[in-house]
Amino acid sequence: MRREIVAVNPCDGLEFPPPARRRERIASPSEAAALIAALPVADRVLWSIAVYAGLRAGEILDLQRGDVDLAAGRIHVRRSWDPTSGAFVDPKSKAGCRVVPIAGMLRDELLEHRMRTESVSSAPDALVVARRNGLPLVHSAILARARRAWQRVKLQPLGLHEARSHCCQHLDRRWAEHPCGEHIRGPLRCGVHAEPLRAPTPGDHDHAKQTLDRFLEAHLTVR
Repeated sequence: MRREIVAVNPCDGLEFPPPARRRERIASPSEAAALIAALPVADRVLWSIAVYAGLRAGEILDLQRGDVDLAAGRIHVRRSWDPTSGAFVDPKSKAGCRVVPIAGMLRDELLEHRMRTESVSSAPDALVVARRNGLPLVHSAILARARRAWQRVKLQPLGLHEARSHCCQHLDRRWAEHPCGEHIRGPLRCGVHAEPLRAPTPGDHDHAKQTLDRFLEAHLTVR
């Protein structure tokens, strides 16, 4: 067009295909359990929350002790840590604020972690996982420690997003018929979610927990 050879740009309105997304690796339940067992003790609770509760990395890094109700078997997801801005932020959608049931295996990890860190801080607003100064962990450091641990035992690495996807992939089929399954799991991607048919009740969370526990008991070969 600059040379005035054509009057109309033939590329106007041309739609380009979206960039190909890297295929996520979904670990089997037994493989996920082996990956967690190979981690340093202090890191196991973080990865267990991702694998067995399906929380995002930012949600885990902002999880406070008061958000974890072991007696009722609930995790309350209220905020997320944004490392770019260095601030705690509200979820990007209403579905991001949710209550997630605590599976039996996750409860064991949370209880052990709480007993191990009780002397450091027992305040309700203290982070569940944090650096020694109380600030959120650094995402790249979390992955680096995990990869070193898995390399020593020759296990294929898993990312935190893949750990959440593991939970969603294996449990979505079992929660698909549940009227509150989307609310409990949270949106897979920001802005892409269906409205729950109704607000979840304590009975819904108990049913979801029982479904998860039955699935894990049936499929786990590594304890």
